[in-house]
Amino acid sequence: MHDAGVNASTIAVYEQLAKEGKYSLRNYVMLRDQDSVLNRFMAAPPDTAVGGRIWVHSIKLVSDGALGSRGAAMLEPYTDDPTNVA
Repeated sequence: MHDAGVNASTIAVYEQLAKEGKYSLRNYVMLRDQDSVLNRFMAAPPDTAVGGRIWVHSIKLVSDGALGSRGAAMLEPYTDDPTNVA
């Protein structure tokens, strides 16, 4: 599976379960794009292939929002929410 945007505590749980032989998934993990997560993993990279189950080789970047949540950057205000200028 792919797990995009994971934080440090979640990866620690995955690693512990894999080391105990209790993690049967194959998981390609992407780090969350937050300074605290990136700083921690750049300083001490995780065991990137614990038991052939967990790989941490990428970072999920988010550069814009979505139309439905009204988080996208628009050139003009939303027609149904003119006060929102995200």
